[in-house]
Amino acid sequence: MAKIELDPWEREPLWLKALTPILKARRFPELPADPERGTWYRFYPDGGVGANGEPAFADIRLGTEDKLLVFFCGGGVSLDEYTAARPASMYMRGKEGFFLTRLDLFGDFVVRNGILDDLPDNPFRNWTKVVITYATGDFHVGTKDFPYTAMDGSSRVLHHRGYLNYRAVMTEVQKWIPSPESLVVAGCSGGAWGAALLADDVIGHFPECPRIVCCADSALGLKEDWHRIATDVWGAPDEIVARLQSEDMVSDSLVALAQAHGDRVRCLYASSVRDSGLARMQNYLDGKGLVFTQEAGGKLERDIAGMAARLMSDIPGVGLYMFDAPDPGQKGLGLTKHCVIGDKGFYRIRVDGKTARDWIWDAVNGDVRSYGLSLLTG
Repeated sequence: MAKIELDPWEREPLWLKALTPILKARRFPELPADPERGTWYRFYPDGGVGANGEPAFADIRLGTEDKLLVFFCGGGVSLDEYTAARPASMYMRGKEGFFLTRLDLFGDFVVRNGILDDLPDNPFRNWTKVVITYATGDFHVGTKDFPYTAMDGSSRVLHHRGYLNYRAVMTEVQKWIPSPESLVVAGCSGGAWGAALLADDVIGHFPECPRIVCCADSALGLKEDWHRIATDVWGAPDEIVARLQSEDMVSDSLVALAQAHGDRVRCLYASSVRDSGLARMQNYLDGKGLVFTQEAGGKLERDIAGMAARLMSDIPGVGLYMFDAPDPGQKGLGLTKHCVIGDKGFYRIRVDGKTARDWIWDAVNGDVRSYGLSLLTG
């Protein structure tokens, strides 16, 4: 691969350079020809590339049960030239930043928590688990290169290759678990968009699998031209774009999934009612800036209620998990936690006496229910 010229905003600050040797030492080993079950590995799919041209990778842990969890990671989104020129590293420096572009040092850490951890209390601990990392800004569905002008005035290209990376990952996964007896497709934040958008595609790799759950955790962004963005900016496949009929692409995708597969797929959606991350992004989509505000939280609460009503109307037997845990990082604004299945909240948060862990596990075993509906005030 050609030498990568990183945007100045992406270069490592001095404090991170000092930690780099320690972080690299904690990186997962590369997947060998004969991997051990129960050990996490990193692998680089053929042709995989991140937004800035760095090699893309995924993580895998082979389990002892013939069951598969495909987990899509999140990390923002790029919508146009303006957002393409402002990676998340800028946000870390007090400026607007929209999506992750660099994962090499931190990407493996996500698997140490929640539904992905290896603790005895996790019912998924013995499943084969695949983590599709995210640094393409396209909700995992892109296939094209997008030219833009960077903040320093230089002409650059953002590689929206999320779909191509995902497909290359699944080619490797099928070598290790060609026909699972159970399948869960899940994701948090931007990965929840990915799970909803790509669950049908994942299922297509395992046509004989009889038990399937799709769980989207914390994804809602209302925008009238998602169809255009998916086509013109990301280059998403036609079959994915065709499902985007409204301003809510997650609901569009989940409804289409349920219609295509019926009772074979159990659809789940989780969100806190004034999710800080979603409220901030919706604030930007509404033209009010990428900032946290109390007003944005109130609007999101109404939007979440509307989304929940649509899902319950259009997907018979959908399972919802609505929660109201505060976001400690946004005190005084009334905003709530972003995501629940990918961290300790998976075990600790309870709604109507039920944890997210038990809610998902019940669904895997055929008992799909909704919790926290009394929190919806739309």
